[in-house]
Amino acid sequence: MSPQLRAVSFAAVLIVAACDRPPVEWDDVRYEPPPAPARVRGAALGIPVPAIPGTVSPCLRSVTLAAAEKSLARAWWVARADSSVVLAVQLSTDGLSWSPGLVVDARDRGGRGCARPDASVFLDPRSSYLHLAYFIEPADGAGVFFSHSMDGGAMFHEPVPVVYGATPSAASVAGRGDNVAIAHEDPNSTRRELSLALSRTAGHIFEQRLDVNPEGIEGIRPLVSIDGDRVTVRWRPPSSLGDSVTAVRAGHWRR
Repeated sequence: MSPQLRAVSFAAVLIVAACDRPPVEWDDVRYEPPPAPARVRGAALGIPVPAIPGTVSPCLRSVTLAAAEKSLARAWWVARADSSVVLAVQLSTDGLSWSPGLVVDARDRGGRGCARPDASVFLDPRSSYLHLAYFIEPADGAGVFFSHSMDGGAMFHEPVPVVYGATPSAASVAGRGDNVAIAHEDPNSTRRELSLALSRTAGHIFEQRLDVNPEGIEGIRPLVSIDGDRVTVRWRPPSSLGDSVTAVRAGHWRR
């Protein structure tokens, strides 16, 4: 084989090897005490949510909050008369006065009412983007979806499917600039499996997907965070361990 052919063959091997590498180089799973609840949650829950046209009852237990510097956001489900839901969000700078209720996604056609996982909401202090991840049942297929606003809630982009599946699944979203990560329960798994969807394009496309928990380690209710190229997922382990510990797996997100 000529030197030129050897060089081409070696380059091809490197490309194949790079393509076979998972997008995240995971550390081992570790266990630690559960994080303390955020104080802002209790304060903001005391402020009534506004009425959303076309709905009959807010799902008050579904209110979730996010904070970034001087900005706050809260998201919640609102039930219609037929037990389908609308996902709504509000923004605030002080936790006392809030914007009008903004509709993020009104496509749900399921009949679960408020009996569904809470939506996840995240405010990125670097970009001021508002990200949401949630399970919903539109006419074209149930699953975990992502939506965001890049202009302070003036407009929400068309929801992006993260994974299709019929089982209601909790999800968590985090962002840092154009990097977005969504950890979610797998709506198609027969065991308590967690997956991670990754985007380098602000969530317009999720280019990379991988499993989070190793085989034999089950988990529910994931919580994801991003710090540079470091991705961390926390989750609740099986009920046999109670609520006394949180499972944690972190890794380097390759570029």
